[in-house]
Amino acid sequence: MIGRRWWTAAVLLGVGGGVAWRLVTHPALWSVTETGLSMTEDQSRHQFGAVVNFVLIGAIVAVLFGFALGVTRTDVGWRLVPSVAGMMGFASVFAWSVGRAFGPSDPSAARHKPLGTRVPDVLTVDSVAPFLAWAVFGVAGLLVGTWLRDRRPASDRR
Repeated sequence: MIGRRWWTAAVLLGVGGGVAWRLVTHPALWSVTETGLSMTEDQSRHQFGAVVNFVLIGAIVAVLFGFALGVTRTDVGWRLVPSVAGMMGFASVFAWSVGRAFGPSDPSAARHKPLGTRVPDVLTVDSVAPFLAWAVFGVAGLLVGTWLRDRRPASDRR
């Protein structure tokens, strides 16, 4: 079983990942028109870019977390795989929550602004796959860390 310190680390990494996601992502911009809000195709790429940034940050966070766990824990075995996947899934939800909370608000409230006003879109992840990617990368980091730890001579291991 993985201790409370690792769960706390996962939550903190999720919060940090959410802050990083907010800082590096340039949200798409909606334009206020006579018929409501409109977004150009170029701006819609920013929506996709927000999801890509979420996955890339998750890859970095999760691989490092899984690697650290694999290198430092001597009782690493297959039973830790679901725990790491769960912790990184949990961390991804925290990252998403922080990005949503500190990112731009819902643009639908800006419909009554003057025509031509550009309103940032809310940071969003519109599918389950980016959250699962955090879990997969965490398990990959765990496997690499375990493999490297097991390759060291027994005298160098803790």
